[in-house]
Amino acid sequence: MLILCVCLASAGVSLAQKVPGPPPGQRKLGSEYGFIIFQQRCTGCHGNPAVEKAPSPAALREMTPERIYSALTSGAMQVHAQGLSQEQIARVAESLSGRLMGTAAKGDAAGMPNQCRSNPPLTDPAADPSWLGRFA
Repeated sequence: MLILCVCLASAGVSLAQKVPGPPPGQRKLGSEYGFIIFQQRCTGCHGNPAVEKAPSPAALREMTPERIYSALTSGAMQVHAQGLSQEQIARVAESLSGRLMGTAAKGDAAGMPNQCRSNPPLTDPAADPSWLGRFA
């Protein structure tokens, strides 16, 4: 923790640094707001080659927003998320992962209603004696 604090202090980042709220009249924060928070509070370590234990931004992009959110709310990074609202943390997670919270299962074929229930394996059309290699 001491190394992290020294690293953050040398990068000009305070653990208690406040992030401004959303602009007046804007109720829901966009993921671009999460990127601003990440730039202000996280890049001192994430993306800094001197901090080997911090995953790079590229590695964070491979994670689901739920995993990032969990790390910030109940995992190893929760101390660094102090002072952020749950919505701000969710926007950081969405911004880093490039996906919205709750969308991980959206592309899973098992949940799609139009999937073929009896899906026989594909066969080699060239193995069929009637295949002439051309369309009739």
